[in-house]
Amino acid sequence: FHHVSKTGGTTLCTCGSLNGCKAPEKNCHESFDRPLWEGGYRRIASPQTCEAMAEYNKGLHITLEGDENFLFSGAPCPEFWNIIVLRDPIDRLISHLAMCYEYNQSSCLYSNTWPSPAEFMRPDWLFENQHIVTDNYLIRTLLGGAVFNLPLNAIGDEHLQ
Repeated sequence: FHHVSKTGGTTLCTCGSLNGCKAPEKNCHESFDRPLWEGGYRRIASPQTCEAMAEYNKGLHITLEGDENFLFSGAPCPEFWNIIVLRDPIDRLISHLAMCYEYNQSSCLYSNTWPSPAEFMRPDWLFENQHIVTDNYLIRTLLGGAVFNLPLNAIGDEHLQ
């Protein structure tokens, strides 16, 4: 399934596992899968296409895998039953920030210093320091690596058609 961070992926993974799906142990994510909240691309050693992911999962008998990156080129993948859970974008962002704060994860804010909640909850700080997760995150994840990594305010009407 396409796992947009903070939209119910853990619940979907748990439901699938309880109903007989075989999933990677780390919340339905393989070791090469990681959220790209700061931008970037899939790890070189990871499957880069729908076909490669299908072969990888087949080799390990995986029947449920949560991909927490942007979609592969050519997605939705015809090799899979494709699932996505959507959430109000503001609620998703607040949940993301709450997770970062709760677990004191400066790594998920990708900041050299841990800002106070009063600072990292300010829209100007978020857009300057966290534009990937604050500026049309869902659109970025659905349209692939080139769109995912666009600068702040670069998502336009052409991406929303």
